[in-house]
Amino acid sequence: MHQLCAEIKRTIPDLSIYVVLDGVPDDVVVDLPDTDLILRLPINQGKGAALRLGFERLIADGFDAVITLDADGQHPPEFIPRFIALAEQSRADLVVGDRLSDMTGMPWDRRCSNRLSTFVMECIAFRKLHDVQCGFRWMRLSRWSELHVDGNRFDFEPQLILQGVWKKWRLAFVPIPTIYLHSDSSIHRIPDTIRFLRMIGVEVFRKLSGKYR
Repeated sequence: MHQLCAEIKRTIPDLSIYVVLDGVPDDVVVDLPDTDLILRLPINQGKGAALRLGFERLIADGFDAVITLDADGQHPPEFIPRFIALAEQSRADLVVGDRLSDMTGMPWDRRCSNRLSTFVMECIAFRKLHDVQCGFRWMRLSRWSELHVDGNRFDFEPQLILQGVWKKWRLAFVPIPTIYLHSDSSIHRIPDTIRFLRMIGVEVFRKLSGKYR
């Protein structure tokens, strides 16, 4: 985490860095000198809960947009300017990293799960989505209040995309390299697959019920 924050500051020195620690108690000292603010969920609540907390604090602090990166080193900070440039050029509401255009460094099981989840989402959304699981994203915070993303774990990110599509958000995708550092994944395949499928069912029901007009 310390190295990631330092690399972000080297890439864009004036970029504000907010870190959300999920499951780190308040009395644990975390030394991250390059950060502007450290937020904490004392009890582990999942990636979605951490992102939601970060978004709400950024909005309260007056920010217009957010770039999210995972803390495990998968997302190279030097690609941040590409997200910002594409967001400005395309006037997108959401810019998502696309790892699936080149999966050379991706383990075979992750290739299958990422391809399958993206395919399922594309069939439901009736449009090309490239990569629905990537956590490297730029988002316009002014549109966050339109959504009702209630997933707390790895169902959060595809749910955000699907609701954004149905709310007629402008989406764009940036090809990024696939980087896996052989660390243990936080994904639990069976429970997270069940959460993903349940999220799909709930969102389809909401769509058919007219919630996303």
